[in-house]
Parts: sequence; C-alpha cells; structure tokens
Amino acid sequence: MRPDPVFEAIRRHRLAHHAFLAARHASDEVAQADMTAPDPSAHVLDLESALTAAAWDLLATPPASPGGLLALIDYAGEFVEKGYDWPAA
Repeated sequence: MRPDPVFEAIRRHRLAHHAFLAARHASDEVAQADMTAPDPSAHVLDLESALTAAAWDLLATPPASPGGLLALIDYAGEFVEKGYDWPAA
C-alpha cells in the first residue's frame, strides 16, 4: 500500500511555512539592528512564493485515506487557529 500523498504535502507546507517565518523574523531583526546591512527582503519574498506554492500543492492534493483526510483537516484547522491565512484564489 502506498503512503497517502497528503502527508508529504503537509510536510512540505510545514517546512515552507517555518522557513518563511524564520527568514521574516531574521529580516526584521537585521533591519532593527543594522540599517547598513543588505536588504534580505528578496530572500523573504522568494520563501513567501515557495510557501504559497506549497499551500496550493497541499490544497490540490486529495487525501487517499481516512487518516490523510483527518490529518489535512487537523493541519488546516491548526494553521488557521494560529492566525495564518491560506492564499487567496
């Protein structure tokens, strides 16, 4: 039996989200600490694009098992409860 692809899509989205948040946080710290430092915003924008792509991939990956469906519902609900948004259509 093949693993449900939604688990991998959730994993990719989670990793992209954490990478984006970390880069945005680091960018904010650099901006506050050193006004002469290179602007990291291009990197943050690239990670935001990767996060958006991972979100669309997740939303386009149908769960192949009841466990996958429950994992997707739990993950999506937790994501929204924390105050994050899914990309707009």
